[in-house]
Amino acid sequence: RRSAVDYIAALEPEALYHLAACAREGASWFQPAHVTQTNMAAYVNTLTGCLKYKGFKRVVLFSSMAVYGDQQPPFDEDAPTKPVDPYGLNKAAMEEMTKMLCKCHGISYVIIRPNNVFGPGQSLRDKYRNVLAIWCNCIMRGEEAWIFGDGEQTRAFSYIGEALPAYLRCLERGDNRTFNIGGLLPITINEAWRLMSAAMGAPNHPVRHVPARYGEVKAAFCSQSRAVEELCHWAIGFERGILEMAKYARRMGPQEWVTDTLELRNERLPEEWHEKPDTK
Repeated sequence: RRSAVDYIAALEPEALYHLAACAREGASWFQPAHVTQTNMAAYVNTLTGCLKYKGFKRVVLFSSMAVYGDQQPPFDEDAPTKPVDPYGLNKAAMEEMTKMLCKCHGISYVIIRPNNVFGPGQSLRDKYRNVLAIWCNCIMRGEEAWIFGDGEQTRAFSYIGEALPAYLRCLERGDNRTFNIGGLLPITINEAWRLMSAAMGAPNHPVRHVPARYGEVKAAFCSQSRAVEELCHWAIGFERGILEMAKYARRMGPQEWVTDTLELRNERLPEEWHEKPDTK
């Protein structure tokens, strides 16, 4: 914490975009300490360092749609926060901490709730999150892909190229507001697999359905109307984003999986998350 504060003081920041996180929502049941240290604790340390500088004026916090939990979609920003997992709980706490400290210290904030972001630059090695990246790596490694549950879960994936302009607008607009920023079109996981495997040139690649993840919300997608009206409009389609993702994955090539040591284990831990030696 001391080194973080010293480093921030040397930068003399006027604004903070806080994206840092362990964004493994499903795995947060099995590594709650790690998720809390890299989300809530890391954020408070960083924000504290920024608030020590008199020229600091604004914080843009990247939260998550996980704060909504298992409510009726599409979620809008006025819906209550009802997280159903440790990751979502961390993000909800970070939002409240932001509002409290910004009010006390007289600075402005914007809270962004992104959802299912994907695109070039994304890690292909993390088997705990980012299903599109996981599928790309499975295909390139010649391994069977997997889908949790029946695949009829609905999500609205957001391509980084379409979300970025709205993220940047938050530096100058939306004082003390919360925005959903993400995909405009809900899609099932099964359909996402069909499109991703086709874009990778492997429409017949083997895929299996495995038991549903513990605590996973069946339908989770957001209303984007506030961000479209107050920040900017975006219109890059999911299928175009998928093509860009496939180009990026092929350029990077197959990656070795990164497997963390999980703090907790029980029968609800997916078999796909057990530590296995990398043989590729």
